Amino acid sequence: MKTATMDAFRRSKAEGKEHTTPPPQGHTLAEILQDEKRSDVFGKLLIREKQADLAARVAQRELRADDIKLLEQYRLKFSEMITRSEQIGIWLAEKDKDEKGNPIPGTENIIKFAQSNEDFEQVLNLLSPEKATKAIQGQLEEIAITDEERFNGLAIAMETHKSYLGGEYKKTNDKVEKMCKDGQFTPQEYFAALAIEDPGGKEKALKQLARRSMSGFKKLVDALSPISSIGRWANRGVEKLEEAETSLETSFAKLEEMQGEIGQLLFYSVAANTDMRNALTRELVGDKTKVEEKSGFGTAKEAGTFDEEAYKTAWETYKDAEAYDATINDYERDQIKDRFINDQKTKYKEKMKSRSVWGSIFTALFEGNINRKRDILK
Repeated sequence: MKTATMDAFRRSKAEGKEHTTPPPQGHTLAEILQDEKRSDVFGKLLIREKQADLAARVAQRELRADDIKLLEQYRLKFSEMITRSEQIGIWLAEKDKDEKGNPIPGTENIIKFAQSNEDFEQVLNLLSPEKATKAIQGQLEEIAITDEERFNGLAIAMETHKSYLGGEYKKTNDKVEKMCKDGQFTPQEYFAALAIEDPGGKEKALKQLARRSMSGFKKLVDALSPISSIGRWANRGVEKLEEAETSLETSFAKLEEMQGEIGQLLFYSVAANTDMRNALTRELVGDKTKVEEKSGFGTAKEAGTFDEEAYKTAWETYKDAEAYDATINDYERDQIKDRFINDQKTKYKEKMKSRSVWGSIFTALFEGNINRKRDILK
């Protein structure tokens, strides 16, 4: 059945509307839970939001009807956090560009933030821009959950900085570039004149630039105006050059202030966050050993699966070692059973070896299974 007209109408109605289905790749709940690191952070989000029971129902595969809306609510929150932390990570490593738009190596934003803040400068001097960027990028998603206030402060500062570069700062840049082009001199020539420390020498250099901008109209000015008019024109040109200098200084000072604030926030994030400090330390000493991975949802689920046959086999071995069959009363037998159950719980905790949220949840489920299976110990 052909429905081209209705399909076209439907598409026209959808234009301009923001849709969240399907989510970006990697942002569905299934993908988040399958990613070991992100599932661990998502679990921390649920715990932070006092949704431990919801996390447990996910682990037990026993969702209630209203859990769908709850999970979507926290998935959206988590997705926004992922997107924001990824963008900050990109900005940290973003490079300057030359006049042709090509990247200039070795001038990452993170260097500017360090140069504008002595505390953060020490961090980069201990490591390198690349190593510091790598370590910070690797922890941004986690501190967005575990230290949200500090993360939001950094995110807002970075976003404000980015907006300023593309707004007021760019307007000043474009205005000065146009002035130089109209005046028939290069920005480099203009900056060279501004850099002259001697006031008289600086004024002379600026007047030369101002007179150069008049070259196209010199004959007309000579014919229609007395020579003093040329001087007035030159003086007005110098005033414009000085006004542009003030705009440049103001814009640069504001940018320096923003970059210094970001540098300070980055330093505080490093100094106050244990995981961040550990990541920087690994980069500092060149530790190439594999960092112990936190148990995400998948690992915890696999480790938390209760194997009844293995449980029975372990019991047979344990009760032989404890001479269970030689006991003479129920009290002694119950004591052996309790010791076995505690031993199984201890071994499971050792197996997990993680402060992972999901590890804790599955540990509780595993222990519940062991407690419920006490009656099969014969």
